[in-house]
Amino acid sequence: MKQKIESYVENLPKEQFDDLETILSIKDLVAPAERRIRRATRAELDKPLFFIVPHQISERIIELYAESRSFDQANSFASTVIRYAGDYTRDQIRKIIVACGENDQIEYSFEVGTVISALRKNKSVDDDEIDEWLREADLNKFARVEDEEPEAED
Repeated sequence: MKQKIESYVENLPKEQFDDLETILSIKDLVAPAERRIRRATRAELDKPLFFIVPHQISERIIELYAESRSFDQANSFASTVIRYAGDYTRDQIRKIIVACGENDQIEYSFEVGTVISALRKNKSVDDDEIDEWLREADLNKFARVEDEEPEAED
């Protein structure tokens, strides 16, 4: 019976994908659930709404976003990335920003600015950290413009 349940979880139908939040809380089902998550597609991750997105699922969302092969993929999956922006860890936010800088399909997509704005609302990081990562990723155009003191005239 255990093997049947594990097999079901590993091959979980997309209609049951939002059950993964509960399944991941069952120690004996974590491994088959993680195997299923590693095979999850954009479409499967776009539909469910998790109250708190499990770490394994947010990692897969970030991975798929980073692998966007077209502007259309980057733009259409941005809404999924944004949906969970408040749940990402500091490290995950950095990964997303790095992906934005390394993948020109994301960098020049229409939604990249919206993704970065959503990440700024996450309580795990502050604007200075995000700006530093944006500059490291050569995405200066998305960094905040720092107010410069006007030079005093002599």
